Amino acid sequence: MHFKQEFKFRLGDRVIYKDPISGETEEVVIRQRNLRMDKDGQKVSYVCRESHNLVGYWDEMAEENLSFAVEEHGKDLVDGDILDGLGEPIEIGDTVFHDVYYCANGIRVEDRVPNVDFTFAKEFEVVYFTLNWYIERDFTDGKVVDDVDKVYYDQHVHGKQTFEDLTVGEKLYGMPKGCLVRESTWNTHKNIGENFAQEYVAALNRKGYELIGKDDAKKAWEVRDENTHVFYVIKRWLTHLGKFDEVSKLMDERKFNPTRKVKKKSVKKPVKKPDDTTLDDIMSKLKADPSLLAKVKDML
Repeated sequence: MHFKQEFKFRLGDRVIYKDPISGETEEVVIRQRNLRMDKDGQKVSYVCRESHNLVGYWDEMAEENLSFAVEEHGKDLVDGDILDGLGEPIEIGDTVFHDVYYCANGIRVEDRVPNVDFTFAKEFEVVYFTLNWYIERDFTDGKVVDDVDKVYYDQHVHGKQTFEDLTVGEKLYGMPKGCLVRESTWNTHKNIGENFAQEYVAALNRKGYELIGKDDAKKAWEVRDENTHVFYVIKRWLTHLGKFDEVSKLMDERKFNPTRKVKKKSVKKPVKKPDDTTLDDIMSKLKADPSLLAKVKDML
């Protein structure tokens, strides 16, 4: 989804806020700009990220309630696109997935792998977007200083959960259908790849990469007991994605085999060499030791 918006105020501007109810005024600094996009259009707001008498730290201030405290400048135009974690555009009304792929912020797209136990995974319908631009506040010489050169940008997608409740016995897992969710766009995906089953199996067997939930998922696939929470959730999600039969087949073909036991290397016992002692050697020993000869006679 493409966005284009003119902001009257810039980050770092000193402005006068007028309370729409009391009419009182207060001077504040703009440290965050927000843009909300829904089916009815776009809405702009500002945040000072500092506590004041009239305005709280996170209170949103509407543009019509602000005026310049210093010399006025021209409007600031921003435009861009709302994209998912793989670079595909997301629109209001789309059904998207979150945490079906696992990645940490900053991991390259090509390094993303399936979330093998589907912890925190969601499917939801997009209702609106929020975009936030904000500046960092640094502590210098014991004072808080606004660093207007460090501008951060976040995109969030908001929606309603569309996947059914995940339940095992009397316990409830997951999120109820219709529940409101808010997630970052970088770990949200509009589509699941055609090779998701192969990627899922490969992720379980991936070495040198500590994937969250991998050990629990491996154990769950060993037993495949739907009465256990982990495998129940795995099967429920893979079935919902239309990938369970394909993943199961790959498991059965032992392209990934979590139950395979490593054979222990057999340790060969040293073979005892046959005794080359002759009868003459024994008689010589008995003659040399009369006490040994007496013991032999007693035994006979």
